Amino acid sequence: MSGLSDADRQRAQDLIRKIKYSTGKERTDALEGIFEMAKEDKNKLALCQPGLGLIDALLHALRLPDDSYATSWAVSCVGRLSASVKQNKEYLSSPEVGVVPELVRLITRANCKDNVYVFFGNCILNSVTVPYLLSESLGLVDAARREMEANPDYKFVYTFFANAVTIMSNKYCAYFIRMRVHELIVNRLVQAGPDPSRWPDRNTGCVYRSMGFVTSFSTLPDGRRAIRDLQRKEFFLAFLQTKEKERMQASIIISNLYGRDEGDTTTKSLLQTYPDILQLLVNLLAAILDYNSESKEVKDYRGMGLAFGVTKMRDASSTLRCLSISDGNKTLMLKHPTFMTHVLRAIQLFIDDANECGAVYQGFQSYAGGGGKDFESIENFTELLLQLSFYYEDDSQLQREFNKPEYQLPYRLKCLLNLPEHRQFPFEARQYTLQLLNRLEPNTIIQQDYTQRTLYRSTSTSIETPQHIMVSYAWGPHKQQVINLTNRLKGLGYDVWRDEEGSSLVPPMHGDIVATMAEAIQNSYLVVICCSREYKESTNCRAEAKYAQARQQSHNLRIVYVMLDEHYHTRSTPQVIDGWLSYMVGNQQWYPLWEEDQIESTADAVAALAGQHGKLEINQSLLTNPVTGTVVSSFF
Repeated sequence: MSGLSDADRQRAQDLIRKIKYSTGKERTDALEGIFEMAKEDKNKLALCQPGLGLIDALLHALRLPDDSYATSWAVSCVGRLSASVKQNKEYLSSPEVGVVPELVRLITRANCKDNVYVFFGNCILNSVTVPYLLSESLGLVDAARREMEANPDYKFVYTFFANAVTIMSNKYCAYFIRMRVHELIVNRLVQAGPDPSRWPDRNTGCVYRSMGFVTSFSTLPDGRRAIRDLQRKEFFLAFLQTKEKERMQASIIISNLYGRDEGDTTTKSLLQTYPDILQLLVNLLAAILDYNSESKEVKDYRGMGLAFGVTKMRDASSTLRCLSISDGNKTLMLKHPTFMTHVLRAIQLFIDDANECGAVYQGFQSYAGGGGKDFESIENFTELLLQLSFYYEDDSQLQREFNKPEYQLPYRLKCLLNLPEHRQFPFEARQYTLQLLNRLEPNTIIQQDYTQRTLYRSTSTSIETPQHIMVSYAWGPHKQQVINLTNRLKGLGYDVWRDEEGSSLVPPMHGDIVATMAEAIQNSYLVVICCSREYKESTNCRAEAKYAQARQQSHNLRIVYVMLDEHYHTRSTPQVIDGWLSYMVGNQQWYPLWEEDQIESTADAVAALAGQHGKLEINQSLLTNPVTGTVVSSFF
């Protein structure tokens, strides 16, 4: 067996037999022997091979009803076998092996639970095991939550939750929220207070891990909403008055939670109110880019990152992207003397297919992401640049500011678009890049062949021209309301384009979403803009609305507004529709769609505005001589 010498294999087999068939001290000594053999990584993989039989022996020991000492050693063996070996983590935490349910059963035993939580804390960092470990049927999250309630100073449970949230997707948020995990962790922070000098030593690990949890949870849409609903903004802001290490962490949390908010007549955006936040984040980004530097400043920031687990380029880029959504923040970001320079350096790292930023710091080998394999960061940075471009309504002004020779921005964007296929440039990042480049260099033509379907370039509002109704919306908690509205309009006989379904004129959103979206708008008689906070914060939705508005002015396109959230419209309190979306809606009439009984009346109102335009029956009768060719779409 690879990894074990003949002598070690024979010894392992003898120890396995003793674990299965011996009792008392002899069995415990055998488990200790396996524990010692698993000290070396080269042995760990070999010991877990199914043919050896060790896992069956450990399961036998885990199930012993009257030998807690042997059971404790079995847990220790499982933990050591999984440490630092990815294949073993996947194998031992898979449902087929059967180890996980036994460990969940033992999670409350005083002599086992530390090692059980260490095992789960390590294995949860592997994306393959997340669906199983976080499943409701397994009960691990519920058991950990109950432990946190009973023992608020038990650091291992905080490590498990902090690690889990760094890798889980938004779909698990609902379960965590129902279990009140986020509430318990935020309350733990509030109990400790924002002054680290007053934290007892026994609490420090719990508090730092709690901050790590909040940092990651606030990057997920449902997690961000849940923490905002706890109304602890003033508490998090208080961290900005503490030491720089805590200030940096608080800046990330506050930016994730409140950085998207717009200023109004009584309040300002986050960066307008707390401009120091931007400098802290720029310093963090610079330290990540210069990760191998020996300068004291970089070492200090690297140390902060290791303390909180936020050294990654992914975290810095995601937070900066969040801030760029607010128009009030855009001014400060664009005027900062080094912000754009560092962003473009990060993009160049990806273009160059550089290795991750990394260094050995105080004995730890740490990697900060960045480089050619950091797909999340390049998506964040390209979206950030597109968001910042919205600050300039006029393309000529944008070109003056973004086409500076020192930026080489069009050149870098073209490099991204021309990366070889094996580089796997992320799809969303490609779309953001295309949209931005098309504003910077209007003569850049986006082309896509549509030889399989009819294409019309309608510049007339005549019913003799096939047109549809387009529904523009953002995915989120109100999606079903949009689907219901679409179905009602179809029931009234209209040809309706929605991203997932398409119409008789334009297929569903796919491939080049920029070209498809432009084509959907160009073939519309009327666009229904479904307003929500998610719509206002979406980069793609803003680009979509901007193009629809341009077509409204130049091609007589009609736009109608529908409000999806009773707490987010032009007359709601305390929060009203804000930012660019507020300016777009202005004082125009809109229709409500936050209640089930509003679907029919709102659909009827849209139908009254459309009249016979966009009727499916009329479109089908006009589609008698299909036109084939190439779409040439100059976006914006």
